[in-house]
Amino acid sequence: QYPYIPIQLLEKWERRERIETLVITEGFFKAFKASMCGGDVIGIGGITMFTDTSTGGIHRDIKRVIKDCQVKNVIFLHDGDCLDISKSLLDSMSKYTMPTKDASERPRNFRNTVKKFYQVYSPELPNVQIYWSYINSSAITETPKGLDDLLVTHPQEVERIIYDLQHPELITSYFNTCNLNKERSSLDKRFFIDSAQSFYTRHKQELQNNRFIFFGTVYRWDPLNNKLEEVMNQSLLAIKRIGQ
Repeated sequence: QYPYIPIQLLEKWERRERIETLVITEGFFKAFKASMCGGDVIGIGGITMFTDTSTGGIHRDIKRVIKDCQVKNVIFLHDGDCLDISKSLLDSMSKYTMPTKDASERPRNFRNTVKKFYQVYSPELPNVQIYWSYINSSAITETPKGLDDLLVTHPQEVERIIYDLQHPELITSYFNTCNLNKERSSLDKRFFIDSAQSFYTRHKQELQNNRFIFFGTVYRWDPLNNKLEEVMNQSLLAIKRIGQ
């Protein structure tokens, strides 16, 4: 799929107008809505569709905008649910039965897309600061998931939202942002997959006392001892008992 470049952004490119910050996000309507509000946003068809499938590098249209408009910052923007556990996985969990799917899989996949984004974009854009960001849904009224939701549910704050989006170095209540040129080593921590305890603390409300798999090892919260206990180590999952 081709990236969606809104008409407002195309006109800036035709004029070779300098752009401070370019945002790349999943969803064409998000880019359409943000551009109507004054943002410079390109929409892609999925979280992994930020490359040219024929070359594996930056899509030529995105690269043209970055080069010709002298873009200083590129932001890879995720929805506010990028840290969440799969809903279907949560529905299948129990405190009595052994889980079959890794609970960390979904946030881990999102983490991997961020790493891949930097690996693709960094070599071709040595003078550009590359960021990863996501909507801070839980801290915003109406808990908007995507950029379009945020702009639609907070019409009186649109100007401030776009300003914060264009200035990723700022600390803002709308977005959680990481400079990948400087802070890539903190990605696991930011996705709460740096340890089982960190993962459980983040998702305690959903996991409760159910057994869950984290990077292959089964864990469960022990309410009597008030601690996270290891139920079965990853190495034991490969062992099967046959007969007596």
